[in-house]
Amino acid sequence: MKHPKTLFFSVLLLSAGTSMADVSIHEAWQQLLNEHAGLAAENFLIDAAQAQVGDAKAKRLPGVEFSSQWNMLNDELGLWIDTSVLMPQGQPVYFPIQDETFWDTQITTTLPLYTGGKISAGIAASEADVAHQRAAKQQAQNELFTQFVRRFLSVNLTAENEHIRRLAFENLEQHLQRAIRMQEEGSIAYTERLQAEVERDKARREWRNAYAEHELAVSAYRALFTSQVALPEQSLSFRSYQHLNDNALALRAVRNHPGVAQINAQQAKAQAGLQASRAEFLPTVALFANVELATDDLTQLDPEWAAGIHVQWKLFGQGNRFKSSARYKASIDAADLKRSQAARDIRILIEQKQTTIAYAEESYLALQSSITLAEENLRLRQSAFAQGIATSLDEIDAQLLLTGLQLESQKALYDYYTALAELTALTAQQSSFFQLF
Repeated sequence: MKHPKTLFFSVLLLSAGTSMADVSIHEAWQQLLNEHAGLAAENFLIDAAQAQVGDAKAKRLPGVEFSSQWNMLNDELGLWIDTSVLMPQGQPVYFPIQDETFWDTQITTTLPLYTGGKISAGIAASEADVAHQRAAKQQAQNELFTQFVRRFLSVNLTAENEHIRRLAFENLEQHLQRAIRMQEEGSIAYTERLQAEVERDKARREWRNAYAEHELAVSAYRALFTSQVALPEQSLSFRSYQHLNDNALALRAVRNHPGVAQINAQQAKAQAGLQASRAEFLPTVALFANVELATDDLTQLDPEWAAGIHVQWKLFGQGNRFKSSARYKASIDAADLKRSQAARDIRILIEQKQTTIAYAEESYLALQSSITLAEENLRLRQSAFAQGIATSLDEIDAQLLLTGLQLESQKALYDYYTALAELTALTAQQSSFFQLF
C-alpha cells in the first residue's frame, strides 16, 4: 500500500498533467510574437524612424509662411520738403510716409534649389536610423527566440525528468515491498531491507524535487506570455539537422546578423553626417516670393509683392567645420573595425555552437545503447533478487544506474536543441529549426 503522502502527490501530478493542452513549438512562438510588448514597442520605434524619413524628404518641398505683426512707432514717419528753393517765399511741405500704428502682414514662399547636399544627407541619416531600428528589433527577436526555446524545452525536460523520477520511485517502492516480505521470510538481512527503504525515501524526495522544478519551468514559460498559453506535452525525440558547412554558415551569419546590421547603419549615418558637414562649405540657393496682405498700411516705398533668388554662403564662424568632418570620418573608420571584429566573433560563436551540437548529438546517441543495457540489467537484477541470488543493493544500483542514464539522455537532447536554436538564430534560419518538431 502506498504512503498517504505519496498517493496525494500522485493525484496532484495527475491533475496538473491533465490540465495541460498540447501545443506545437511553432504555434507557441507565433502567439508570443503577436502579444510580446517589447517587440510591439520596437515596431513603434520603426514607425517613428520612418516618419523621420518622410520629414527629411519634405524639406525638398516649398515652404509657405504666414506672418502678421502690429507695430506702434513713437511718431509717424514723414518727409518735409523745402519748396523755397523752387519758388520764392515757398512754404515747407510735409509728406506722410508711415502712420504711428500699422500692420505688416505677408505670406512668404521659399523653394530650395541647391543646398550642397544637406537635404540628401538628412534623408540618408534618417534611412540609416530606420535600418538601425529594424536591426535592433531583429536582435531583440532573436534573443527572445532563444529564451523562448529554452523555456519551452525546459517544460519538456522537467516533465520527462519528473516522469523518470516517478518511475524510479515506483520501482523502488515495489522493491521495498518485496524486501519486506523476504526479510519476514528470513531470506534477506534486516540491513538490506533498511537499505531499500532509505533508497525509496531518497527517490521520493528526488521525485518531489523534479515536480517542483517542473512547476518552476512552467511558471517561467507562462511568464513570457500575456494571455493563456497551452503547455507542451509531447516528448522530445531526436531528429538530425543538416546544416551548411562552416564557411557558408559564417557568411550567412555575418550577412544577416543584426549586430552587424546596426554597425552598418551607424556607418551609413556617419557617412551622411560627413556629407552634411561638407555641405557647410557650399552656398545654398533658393527661390523666394512674398505677398503683402495689409496693403492699406504700405508706404510708397514698400512693394505689394516681391520675388527672386536668395543665396547664402557661410564663410566663417559657428563651429569648426573641419573638425566636424574629421569626427564623422573617425566614426566611419571605427565602424569598419567593429564590423571586422564582429565577423570574427560570429565565426568563433558558430564554431562553439557546432561543437556543442556535435557533442550533444554524440552523447545522446551513445547513451541509447547504454540505456538499453541498463534496462535489461535491471530486469535481470529484479529477477535475481526475487530468486534470492542477488542482494537488495544489486537491484538498487541497477535502478539508480538506469535513472541516471535516462536523465543524462534527456539533458543531452535538451542541449542539442537549445544549441540548434542559437545556431539557427545566428544564421536567420529559425524556420528550419521549427521543421524538426
